[in-house]
Amino acid sequence: MKEGLDPREIRSLESIKNAYFNMLTSSETISIKTLCESANITRPTFYKHYSSINELMDKFSEEMLNDLTSHIAVQQKMAIRDLSSTNLPENMVSLFKHIKDNHSFYERFLLQNRKTKFAKEFKRIIRSFVEEGIGAAQESGMTVIVPKDILIQYATGAFLEVIISWLADLDRYTPEELTEILLKISISGPYIEDIS
Repeated sequence: MKEGLDPREIRSLESIKNAYFNMLTSSETISIKTLCESANITRPTFYKHYSSINELMDKFSEEMLNDLTSHIAVQQKMAIRDLSSTNLPENMVSLFKHIKDNHSFYERFLLQNRKTKFAKEFKRIIRSFVEEGIGAAQESGMTVIVPKDILIQYATGAFLEVIISWLADLDRYTPEELTEILLKISISGPYIEDIS
């Protein structure tokens, strides 16, 4: 939120934001007119803060990406040996909670259109997240046995596809369950050897 705003302006911006997010869930085309009506504000109030719907979308995308980045920042490093279903990395669980809490936005800007500026930045953040995870695994004594650049591309693509699939059915797995599944795949692989 912008600095130095009076309480009335803060309420107007909150109304715009709430109306915008509510309209994201409908198939209705978002125009300045419909947004102002939904937010119960005047057009001059809208134009005082934004020059267009595109600028509004860019600002909200930027806010969402900043929020995501703060959620997935590592607060406390964990060794691989310390991971369990009851001791999951907070930042990974937080990634999925953030997506679930903001699912309308993610559905519109990631699920429905993967070519938005938001989707490209989201992919960059996930790639960085994956790189940090690989680095943490190496610090825990795990050895990467494939070219690291290929592993980063592979894991980034896998994370993105899992997130996109999960957005279509958020009730299928909790953020904790999804974190545990992806950790198992990342650390041990998806198979166990059949010794019978």
